[in-house]
Amino acid sequence: MLKTLQALEALLRQYDFIIEANTVAGAIELFEINQQKAYALISSESWWVGKDAVAEADLCIAGGFAPKARQEQQQLQKLFIDLYHQLTKAGYESEYARIVTSQYHKWQVSGML
Repeated sequence: MLKTLQALEALLRQYDFIIEANTVAGAIELFEINQQKAYALISSESWWVGKDAVAEADLCIAGGFAPKARQEQQQLQKLFIDLYHQLTKAGYESEYARIVTSQYHKWQVSGML
């Protein structure tokens, strides 16, 4: 879980998604103190949908649709899919995470961004 969160934070910071990166950094700190609270936080609606949602960061737009930004957006989506699988494996269900990662999976398969 920590590796996934750290990779998410790094990509978000690289594209100046400061609020979202800080949200991930807070989850990393919380995870080291209380894993159950961190899982609950990461499962919450605010992580996956809405204004400043971590999962709604779009590196393609921020990167001007450059090839590197497209590749890193695909990487970001894969990290969110992995994060969702880790949440469900730990027993934390999130309808919001399921919907977002389902769409990300479809985009990964089709090659669309």
